[in-house]
Amino acid sequence: MPDLWLLTASFVTAMLTAGLVCLATLPRAGRSVSGHRGAVRPQLAALSGLASGVLSGMAMQGIVPALPLVSGLDRWLAIGLPLLLLADVVRCCWSLQKFISWPRYLAAAAIAIVILFGSVHLQVESDAGLWAGSPAAVVLTVVLSGILMMLLTGLADRDRDASELNRLAAGVRTGLALCALQTAAVVVMLGGWIGCGAAALPLTGACGGVLLIGLAARQRSLVDVASHWVCWSLGGVILLGHFFGRLTIPQAGMILAAAAIPLVAIRGNQSIRAKVLGVWALVAVVLFLSVLIPAVLEFQRRMSVLLS
Repeated sequence: MPDLWLLTASFVTAMLTAGLVCLATLPRAGRSVSGHRGAVRPQLAALSGLASGVLSGMAMQGIVPALPLVSGLDRWLAIGLPLLLLADVVRCCWSLQKFISWPRYLAAAAIAIVILFGSVHLQVESDAGLWAGSPAAVVLTVVLSGILMMLLTGLADRDRDASELNRLAAGVRTGLALCALQTAAVVVMLGGWIGCGAAALPLTGACGGVLLIGLAARQRSLVDVASHWVCWSLGGVILLGHFFGRLTIPQAGMILAAAAIPLVAIRGNQSIRAKVLGVWALVAVVLFLSVLIPAVLEFQRRMSVLLS
């Protein structure tokens, strides 16, 4: 059984570290790397806080990827997360005059290969039937997984208006997506893969810390960074939980739908007050009634069989 106190301490440590590092570097946002005021440094402050929070939360749990990298989780932690971080840094520093998102999309598409590399899901069997283990099945697995990560990246890219109302709307969307990420981590743990769910907690805490600082400091760019990393983390947990855990396709679909509902329903300059309660209620129904409670009941059923 997991140590709940340790997991809670890891989550809190990641959130506090990410928030404090982000807050400490944010006041120097006046000078960017190229002399344009405020163009890049807020995003880099958010990324530095995010990286510090994830590392501190994983250190609290003693999570270290095994060398050589033998599992999808090891590859996700040692290759996937640094690759996404590098893509975000490149995107921030490449051009100060216009947003370029292709490094993010390329990195997101590569995450599927990183996670599945060397696994049975990418092995072509000589005696494969019409589908299982066939080259077509391998290619389709990689393509669909890459499309999932790219779609999540695209959802997080929506509505970049810097007005305060849109900043608050982006905060609500990101917070609800954060709930979906936490639910996915819990469901994977209830399915029996404690390590994957535990490794997702520092990501959740760090994203939450950056999000809170972004809302408190009225910095939309910080909220955008948190939104992207919540979506990327959710995609990683979904892929890991489905291919290497017991996360079923219906469960994954419900969790992704819960994350997409606020990203699609709360948009632009529309007032969020009239619809935020309805969106919260809908997301809660999807996550708790359709995903979390059935997962808890299934876990209790399996445990009762083992203890009887």
